[in-house]
Amino acid sequence: MEARTAARPGVSIAAKGLQSVFTWLKVIEAWRSVTKQGKFDKEKSAETSPHEVLYSLEIYAASLLNMMLLLLPAVSAVNVTSSHFLARARDVATACPGDTRDDGRCNKDDTHRVCAKIGIAGTSFWEFTGQSSWCNSDIYGDGKIACPPEKPYWCICKWATASWIKGEGCNEKVNFDCSATDVCDLKASYTDGNVDLQPAHDCMQAKCKQQWDACP
Repeated sequence: MEARTAARPGVSIAAKGLQSVFTWLKVIEAWRSVTKQGKFDKEKSAETSPHEVLYSLEIYAASLLNMMLLLLPAVSAVNVTSSHFLARARDVATACPGDTRDDGRCNKDDTHRVCAKIGIAGTSFWEFTGQSSWCNSDIYGDGKIACPPEKPYWCICKWATASWIKGEGCNEKVNFDCSATDVCDLKASYTDGNVDLQPAHDCMQAKCKQQWDACP
């Protein structure tokens, strides 16, 4: 089973950022001791040397620069996260050939995420998932033929994927359309309908390696 926890670098960045903020606030407090509403406090000037004022300014500038440097990784993390979600959107942008529901993409719900080749003669999918075949039939009465022989693919459930592979094995009889499968969603899931998804993980990693390796 894959590790389900990961380090959270953002927490460390935030902590360092807060520390820098507190340092900055202390500098401002010190600066206010020698200034008042943007004007030099003459009463304090007798007690404060130019060197002390310059030192305070140097600390202020260093703290500000430090904050900017600490924020850069956080901004980068946001960009990486945004890129990840955009990549996820592209992963399911390809329709599953043969799926007649809406636009045919495997992203309609939390489970129908795998575009699998189940509309061919001799497939063991129905046997190992305990379902009756709906392929090559107009199951919704809209004149569209589901997973016909020329387009034998369909968006199947993650639990069905694991059950099929557990029974059949990850061999030449089990095939996916990797570009139409939400591989990252499957990789991030561990159970579906109380079914352990490890068999699906192992097979998907082997058959859709490029997409699998691109996922976090």
